[in-house]
Amino acid sequence: MKNQAELRRWAVTKYRRNHRAWITEPRLDVTFSLGIPTETQALADPDAFAGWATSWRRWRGPDGAELEWATRNWPSWGRQKLPARVRVTSAEALAELAGQAAGWRRCRQTAGAIRSRWPESSYLADGLPGLIDDAAALDHTDLQRLLAMTAWLTDHPDSGLMPRMVAVPGVDTKWLERHRGLVERLLTAVTGQVGTGLAEEPQRFRIRILDDALEGSRLHDLTTGVAELDRLALAPAAVLIVENLTTLAGLPPLPGVVAVHGRGHAVVQLDQVGWIADSPVLYWGDLDTHGFNILSRARGRLPGARSVLMDAETLHRFRSLAVPEPTQAHGVAGLTETEEATYRELESGHLRLEQERIPMGHAVGRLQSALAGIFTLPNPRSGTGSV
Repeated sequence: MKNQAELRRWAVTKYRRNHRAWITEPRLDVTFSLGIPTETQALADPDAFAGWATSWRRWRGPDGAELEWATRNWPSWGRQKLPARVRVTSAEALAELAGQAAGWRRCRQTAGAIRSRWPESSYLADGLPGLIDDAAALDHTDLQRLLAMTAWLTDHPDSGLMPRMVAVPGVDTKWLERHRGLVERLLTAVTGQVGTGLAEEPQRFRIRILDDALEGSRLHDLTTGVAELDRLALAPAAVLIVENLTTLAGLPPLPGVVAVHGRGHAVVQLDQVGWIADSPVLYWGDLDTHGFNILSRARGRLPGARSVLMDAETLHRFRSLAVPEPTQAHGVAGLTETEEATYRELESGHLRLEQERIPMGHAVGRLQSALAGIFTLPNPRSGTGSV
């Protein structure tokens, strides 16, 4: 016999998992079974049964949430009309049951503002769900800035300007820097195209060659652009991409390995470096939704990239070092089954475990195990074998 608190928990889960999709299809038809007891169960605890039935008779749900009844003929008590299920037929009703009426209203209003700005776009139905939470989190002023900047970029698809040269009333350069990712996502959702048409200062990537014996460069710690990196005649046994510079700087020697700072979402540029694209790639990022988003993007350009230290085991082992994740990345795709499970746990718990918090001694052991699956690491004592 399920109570109203269980209905709320069910609604919370449904809302969290599905509300983004409701932006394009708000009509629902989902049910929550109330667990009608058998006659034997009711007779075993008549007070609990009576309290359960009475509480549901008194329940009044929002419009779009209806209590449905079922009839039972019991020899001991005769004909019984009992609450059977709650049927929910609108996103508004489910959001209210989940205690998310205000958040859902903000999502609908934000989606309406975007659709009104670009009523002819045929791409919004696919693009809106993935960005609606982040857009709805903006206050009114920032939402208007987002719409204005996206409109300017839509009207000037090949401006060739540097980002700081874009002159949109009310939008300063620091705002664009802070919200660049959301602007790009909305632009893609509106136009179906990737890219802003803005000129970019070339990204500069720092690399560390973790094996002094590796041929191809006299330097073992350098920072440069992808064109220069591509000119290096390196042939590493594996490339390790890490998300943070502190981690890169702290890595010890690893035979055959070149470590690269991925620079967040700029990691997608690394496929332009031939020796990276041709090498086995391990990716180690923060254990948060954005870390998995970057992994997904990296894998889009480097399909064989494998994650390391981005699993539930690592999260649980160092859970005490995690902090709340202030904003989350949604709509992440291209993950393995185990990565997806870890991503969902992070998403539901709003958790963030930065890679720098993981003790390097533990991390190196896991890295060596992952690398052993790619190539045989020399034994420090004998010069042969695997770690």
